[in-house]
Amino acid sequence: MMSPIKTAYWSRSLRLRISEKASEKVCLWALSECKKYGTLESYLEMLFDLKDKLQDIQLYELIFVIEDMRSGNMNSMTDYYLVEILKVIQESFLNDLEKCSKIAALEWLCRNILEWEQMKCMQYMMKIDPSIYANLVQIIYKSDEDGDIVDKEKSDLANKVYSGFDKAKFCPTEKDGKVNYESLKEWLDKFKELLILQKQDKVFGNLIGRLLAYSPIGEDGYMPCESVRVIIEEYYSESLKTSYVVAEQNKRGVYTADAGRSEMKLHQKYRNNAEALQCKYPHTAEIYFDLSASYKWQADRERRRAEDD
Repeated sequence: MMSPIKTAYWSRSLRLRISEKASEKVCLWALSECKKYGTLESYLEMLFDLKDKLQDIQLYELIFVIEDMRSGNMNSMTDYYLVEILKVIQESFLNDLEKCSKIAALEWLCRNILEWEQMKCMQYMMKIDPSIYANLVQIIYKSDEDGDIVDKEKSDLANKVYSGFDKAKFCPTEKDGKVNYESLKEWLDKFKELLILQKQDKVFGNLIGRLLAYSPIGEDGYMPCESVRVIIEEYYSESLKTSYVVAEQNKRGVYTADAGRSEMKLHQKYRNNAEALQCKYPHTAEIYFDLSASYKWQADRERRRAEDD
Protein backbone atom coordinates (compact mmCIF):
# COMPACT_ATOMS: atom_id res chain seq x y z
CA MET A 1 0.00 0.00 0.00
CA MET A 2 1.38 3.39 -0.99
CA SER A 3 1.94 5.90 1.78
CA PRO A 4 -0.26 8.99 1.18
CA ILE A 5 2.34 11.21 2.84
CA LYS A 6 5.21 9.90 0.74
CA THR A 7 3.08 10.09 -2.37
CA ALA A 8 2.18 13.70 -1.64
CA TYR A 9 5.85 14.57 -0.97
CA TRP A 10 7.43 12.89 -3.98
CA SER A 11 4.65 13.99 -6.35
CA ARG A 12 4.61 17.66 -5.39
CA SER A 13 5.11 20.23 -8.11
CA LEU A 14 7.79 22.09 -6.11
CA ARG A 15 11.30 21.12 -7.22
CA LEU A 16 12.78 18.24 -5.22
CA ARG A 17 16.33 19.36 -4.49
CA ILE A 18 19.11 16.99 -3.47
CA SER A 19 22.11 18.48 -1.70
CA GLU A 20 25.21 19.04 -3.80
CA LYS A 21 27.14 17.19 -1.09
CA ALA A 22 24.89 14.11 -1.28
CA SER A 23 26.67 10.85 -2.01
CA GLU A 24 25.85 8.62 -4.96
CA LYS A 25 24.10 6.25 -2.55
CA VAL A 26 21.80 9.03 -1.34
CA CYS A 27 21.06 10.11 -4.93
CA LEU A 28 20.11 6.57 -5.91
CA TRP A 29 17.94 6.21 -2.81
CA ALA A 30 16.11 9.47 -3.62
CA LEU A 31 15.48 8.32 -7.19
CA SER A 32 14.21 4.98 -5.92
CA GLU A 33 11.76 6.71 -3.59
CA CYS A 34 10.64 9.06 -6.33
CA LYS A 35 10.11 6.09 -8.62
CA LYS A 36 7.86 4.39 -6.04
CA TYR A 37 5.88 7.40 -4.86
CA GLY A 38 6.37 10.18 -7.37
CA THR A 39 5.13 10.96 -10.85
CA LEU A 40 6.82 10.73 -14.22
CA GLU A 41 7.32 14.50 -14.13
CA SER A 42 8.91 14.65 -10.67
CA TYR A 43 11.13 11.66 -11.49
CA LEU A 44 12.41 13.14 -14.76
CA GLU A 45 13.10 16.44 -13.01
CA MET A 46 15.15 14.72 -10.33
CA LEU A 47 16.97 12.48 -12.80
CA PHE A 48 17.87 15.58 -14.83
CA ASP A 49 19.20 17.36 -11.73
CA LEU A 50 21.34 14.35 -10.80
CA LYS A 51 22.53 13.33 -14.27
CA ASP A 52 25.99 14.84 -13.81
CA LYS A 53 26.47 12.87 -10.59
CA LEU A 54 25.63 9.56 -12.22
CA GLN A 55 27.56 7.38 -14.60
CA ASP A 56 26.12 7.13 -18.11
CA ILE A 57 25.29 3.45 -17.60
CA GLN A 58 23.36 4.34 -14.44
CA LEU A 59 21.45 7.04 -16.29
CA TYR A 60 20.68 4.50 -19.01
CA GLU A 61 19.32 1.98 -16.52
CA LEU A 62 17.31 4.57 -14.60
CA ILE A 63 15.53 6.23 -17.53
CA PHE A 64 13.49 3.19 -18.50
CA VAL A 65 11.39 3.22 -15.36
CA ILE A 66 9.38 6.11 -16.83
CA GLU A 67 7.69 3.57 -19.14
CA ASP A 68 5.58 2.36 -16.20
CA MET A 69 5.23 5.55 -14.16
CA ARG A 70 2.01 7.47 -13.72
CA SER A 71 1.82 10.97 -15.10
CA GLY A 72 0.94 13.89 -12.84
CA ASN A 73 0.83 17.50 -13.89
CA MET A 74 2.80 18.00 -17.09
CA ASN A 75 4.83 21.20 -17.10
CA SER A 76 6.75 23.07 -19.75
CA MET A 77 10.10 21.67 -18.54
CA THR A 78 9.27 17.96 -18.60
CA ASP A 79 9.98 17.58 -22.33
CA TYR A 80 13.25 19.46 -21.90
CA TYR A 81 14.40 17.14 -19.10
CA LEU A 82 13.63 14.07 -21.22
CA VAL A 83 15.49 15.41 -24.25
CA GLU A 84 18.58 16.37 -22.23
CA ILE A 85 18.75 12.99 -20.47
CA LEU A 86 18.36 11.19 -23.79
CA LYS A 87 21.19 13.23 -25.31
CA VAL A 88 23.62 11.80 -22.76
CA ILE A 89 22.70 8.15 -23.25
CA GLN A 90 22.30 8.49 -27.02
CA GLU A 91 25.86 9.78 -27.31
CA SER A 92 27.24 7.07 -25.04
CA PHE A 93 25.42 4.05 -26.44
CA LEU A 94 24.64 4.82 -30.08
CA ASN A 95 27.20 2.23 -31.19
CA ASP A 96 26.08 -0.40 -28.69
CA LEU A 97 23.43 -2.18 -30.77
CA GLU A 98 21.58 -3.78 -27.86
CA LYS A 99 21.37 -0.60 -25.80
CA CYS A 100 20.71 1.55 -28.86
CA SER A 101 17.76 -0.67 -29.77
CA LYS A 102 16.31 -0.32 -26.29
CA ILE A 103 16.74 3.47 -26.31
CA ALA A 104 15.08 3.55 -29.74
CA ALA A 105 12.05 1.79 -28.25
CA LEU A 106 11.84 4.43 -25.53
CA GLU A 107 12.14 7.19 -28.14
CA TRP A 108 9.28 5.60 -30.05
CA LEU A 109 7.18 5.52 -26.88
CA CYS A 110 7.81 9.28 -26.57
CA ARG A 111 7.29 9.95 -30.29
CA ASN A 112 4.57 12.55 -29.67
CA ILE A 113 6.99 14.56 -27.54
CA LEU A 114 10.26 14.19 -29.44
CA GLU A 115 11.13 15.68 -32.80
CA TRP A 116 12.64 13.30 -35.34
CA GLU A 117 16.05 14.95 -34.93
CA GLN A 118 15.91 14.08 -31.23
CA MET A 119 15.23 10.38 -31.89
CA LYS A 120 18.88 9.55 -32.59
CA CYS A 121 18.74 5.86 -31.79
CA MET A 122 15.53 5.25 -33.71
CA GLN A 123 17.10 7.00 -36.71
CA TYR A 124 20.16 4.79 -36.45
CA MET A 125 18.15 1.58 -36.12
CA MET A 126 15.87 2.42 -39.05
CA LYS A 127 18.87 3.22 -41.24
CA ILE A 128 20.46 -0.17 -40.65
CA ASP A 129 17.38 -2.37 -40.26
CA PRO A 130 14.60 -2.19 -42.90
CA SER A 131 12.33 -4.45 -40.86
CA ILE A 132 11.49 -1.59 -38.47
CA TYR A 133 10.17 0.58 -41.29
CA ALA A 134 8.46 -2.41 -42.91
CA ASN A 135 6.64 -3.17 -39.64
CA LEU A 136 5.24 0.37 -39.61
CA VAL A 137 4.17 0.02 -43.23
CA GLN A 138 2.37 -3.21 -42.35
CA ILE A 139 0.39 -1.37 -39.68
CA ILE A 140 -0.44 1.75 -41.68
CA TYR A 141 -1.00 0.49 -45.23
CA LYS A 142 -3.51 -2.03 -46.46
CA SER A 143 -2.26 -5.26 -47.99
CA ASP A 144 -3.49 -6.74 -51.26
CA GLU A 145 -5.55 -9.18 -49.22
CA ASP A 146 -7.43 -6.49 -47.30
CA GLY A 147 -9.42 -5.22 -50.26
CA ASP A 148 -12.21 -2.90 -49.15
CA ILE A 149 -12.54 -4.53 -45.73
CA VAL A 150 -12.27 -2.03 -42.86
CA ASP A 151 -10.59 -3.47 -39.78
CA LYS A 152 -11.39 -1.04 -36.95
CA GLU A 153 -8.72 -2.45 -34.64
CA LYS A 154 -6.03 -2.08 -37.30
CA SER A 155 -7.34 1.36 -38.26
CA ASP A 156 -7.12 2.56 -34.65
CA LEU A 157 -3.57 1.22 -34.33
CA ALA A 158 -2.58 2.88 -37.62
CA ASN A 159 -3.86 6.22 -36.36
CA LYS A 160 -1.79 5.85 -33.18
CA VAL A 161 1.50 5.17 -34.96
CA TYR A 162 1.07 7.37 -38.04
CA SER A 163 2.55 10.49 -36.44
CA GLY A 164 5.77 8.58 -35.73
CA PHE A 165 5.84 7.12 -39.23
CA ASP A 166 5.32 10.56 -40.75
CA LYS A 167 8.24 11.95 -38.72
CA ALA A 168 10.61 9.28 -40.02
CA LYS A 169 12.48 11.15 -42.74
CA PHE A 170 15.81 9.52 -43.44
CA CYS A 171 17.98 8.09 -46.19
CA PRO A 172 18.60 4.38 -45.51
CA THR A 173 22.19 3.45 -44.54
CA GLU A 174 23.32 7.11 -44.49
CA LYS A 175 26.13 7.70 -42.01
CA ASP A 176 28.01 10.94 -41.45
CA GLY A 177 26.67 12.39 -44.69
CA LYS A 178 27.74 9.41 -46.80
CA VAL A 179 25.75 6.59 -48.43
CA ASN A 180 27.39 3.37 -49.57
CA TYR A 181 25.82 1.97 -52.73
CA GLU A 182 26.12 -1.72 -51.77
CA SER A 183 24.68 -1.13 -48.29
CA LEU A 184 21.81 0.92 -49.67
CA LYS A 185 20.97 -1.68 -52.31
CA GLU A 186 21.01 -4.43 -49.67
CA TRP A 187 18.66 -2.39 -47.44
CA LEU A 188 16.23 -1.73 -50.31
CA ASP A 189 16.22 -5.33 -51.52
CA LYS A 190 15.54 -6.60 -48.00
CA PHE A 191 12.79 -3.98 -47.60
CA LYS A 192 11.16 -5.09 -50.83
CA GLU A 193 11.30 -8.74 -49.74
CA LEU A 194 9.51 -7.81 -46.54
CA LEU A 195 6.85 -5.87 -48.42
CA ILE A 196 6.29 -8.86 -50.72
CA LEU A 197 5.80 -11.10 -47.67
CA GLN A 198 3.34 -8.53 -46.31
CA LYS A 199 1.63 -8.36 -49.71
CA GLN A 200 2.35 -4.64 -49.87
CA ASP A 201 4.99 -4.46 -52.60
CA LYS A 202 2.78 -2.12 -54.64
CA VAL A 203 3.78 0.75 -52.35
CA PHE A 204 7.53 0.06 -52.68
CA GLY A 205 8.22 2.82 -55.23
CA ASN A 206 6.19 5.37 -53.30
CA LEU A 207 7.96 4.61 -50.04
CA ILE A 208 11.53 4.57 -51.30
CA GLY A 209 10.99 7.78 -53.28
CA ARG A 210 9.93 9.42 -50.03
CA LEU A 211 13.08 8.18 -48.26
CA LEU A 212 15.64 8.79 -51.00
CA ALA A 213 14.63 12.46 -51.11
CA TYR A 214 16.48 12.78 -47.81
CA SER A 215 19.79 11.77 -49.32
CA PRO A 216 22.82 13.95 -48.61
CA ILE A 217 24.24 16.11 -51.40
CA GLY A 218 26.79 14.53 -53.73
CA GLU A 219 30.51 15.24 -53.71
CA ASP A 220 30.02 17.29 -56.87
CA GLY A 221 27.56 19.57 -55.06
CA TYR A 222 24.44 18.28 -56.80
CA MET A 223 21.44 16.43 -55.36
CA PRO A 224 21.14 13.59 -54.49
CA CYS A 225 24.45 11.91 -53.64
CA GLU A 226 26.06 9.68 -56.25
CA SER A 227 25.03 6.33 -54.71
CA VAL A 228 21.39 7.39 -54.56
CA ARG A 229 21.48 8.53 -58.20
CA VAL A 230 22.58 5.04 -59.26
CA ILE A 231 19.83 3.50 -57.14
CA ILE A 232 17.18 5.78 -58.66
CA GLU A 233 18.27 4.76 -62.16
CA GLU A 234 17.93 1.08 -61.19
CA TYR A 235 14.66 1.28 -59.26
CA TYR A 236 12.98 4.12 -61.15
CA SER A 237 9.19 4.17 -61.44
CA GLU A 238 6.54 6.86 -61.77
CA SER A 239 5.52 6.31 -58.15
CA LEU A 240 9.12 6.75 -57.00
CA LYS A 241 9.41 10.00 -58.96
CA THR A 242 6.11 11.39 -57.69
CA SER A 243 6.80 10.66 -54.01
CA TYR A 244 10.37 12.00 -54.31
CA VAL A 245 9.05 15.26 -55.81
CA VAL A 246 6.43 15.63 -53.06
CA ALA A 247 8.97 14.92 -50.30
CA GLU A 248 11.42 17.44 -51.76
CA GLN A 249 8.70 20.09 -51.99
CA ASN A 250 7.61 19.42 -48.42
CA LYS A 251 11.12 20.24 -47.18
CA ARG A 252 10.41 23.87 -47.98
CA GLY A 253 8.08 24.21 -45.02
CA VAL A 254 6.51 27.58 -44.19
CA TYR A 255 7.47 30.49 -46.44
CA THR A 256 6.52 34.10 -47.10
CA ALA A 257 4.84 35.07 -50.37
CA ASP A 258 7.06 37.41 -52.44
CA ALA A 259 5.33 37.62 -55.81
CA GLY A 260 7.03 34.45 -57.05
CA ARG A 261 10.65 35.55 -56.63
CA SER A 262 11.60 32.71 -54.25
CA GLU A 263 9.81 30.21 -56.52
CA MET A 264 11.83 31.44 -59.50
CA LYS A 265 15.03 30.87 -57.55
CA LEU A 266 13.94 27.31 -56.77
CA HIS A 267 12.95 26.78 -60.40
CA GLN A 268 16.45 27.75 -61.52
CA LYS A 269 18.16 25.79 -58.75
CA TYR A 270 16.38 22.55 -59.66
CA ARG A 271 16.86 23.16 -63.38
CA ASN A 272 20.61 23.59 -62.92
CA ASN A 273 20.68 20.40 -60.87
CA ALA A 274 18.74 18.48 -63.53
CA GLU A 275 20.94 19.71 -66.38
CA ALA A 276 24.07 18.63 -64.48
CA LEU A 277 22.71 15.08 -64.11
CA GLN A 278 20.83 14.47 -67.35
CA CYS A 279 23.60 12.81 -69.36
CA LYS A 280 24.67 10.22 -66.79
CA TYR A 281 21.50 9.94 -64.67
CA PRO A 282 18.50 10.69 -66.92
CA HIS A 283 15.80 9.36 -64.57
CA THR A 284 17.21 11.30 -61.64
CA ALA A 285 17.41 14.40 -63.82
CA GLU A 286 13.75 13.94 -64.75
CA ILE A 287 12.81 14.29 -61.07
CA TYR A 288 14.58 17.61 -60.87
CA PHE A 289 13.19 18.84 -64.17
CA ASP A 290 9.72 18.11 -62.74
CA LEU A 291 10.57 20.07 -59.60
CA SER A 292 11.86 22.93 -61.72
CA ALA A 293 8.71 23.00 -63.85
CA SER A 294 6.50 22.91 -60.76
CA TYR A 295 8.21 25.92 -59.23
CA LYS A 296 8.13 27.79 -62.55
CA TRP A 297 4.36 27.30 -62.62
CA GLN A 298 4.08 28.45 -59.01
CA ALA A 299 6.26 31.47 -59.69
CA ASP A 300 4.07 32.57 -62.61
CA ARG A 301 0.91 32.06 -60.52
CA GLU A 302 2.28 34.09 -57.59
CA ARG A 303 3.44 36.87 -59.93
CA ARG A 304 0.01 37.13 -61.56
CA ARG A 305 -1.67 37.09 -58.16
CA ALA A 306 0.57 39.95 -56.96
CA GLU A 307 -0.17 41.94 -60.13
CA ASP A 308 -3.92 41.43 -59.65
CA ASP A 309 -3.71 42.58 -56.04
